[in-house]
Amino acid sequence: NSVEHDDINVVAINDPFIEPKYAVYMLKYDSAHGNFKGEVSVNEANDLVVNGKTIKIY
Repeated sequence: NSVEHDDINVVAINDPFIEPKYAVYMLKYDSAHGNFKGEVSVNEANDLVVNGKTIKIY
């Protein structure tokens, strides 16, 4: 999972059809990679926030 590595900086997701709240759900409960153990949420600007890092969704 790239958001768990310090040497990778995810800054944006290009998926115009995904709702940010659904992205949170998919990351938290991924059936292929298992449950994400970090913190995931959506901020006021509808950005994904993963372990305190903001990821824009376009």
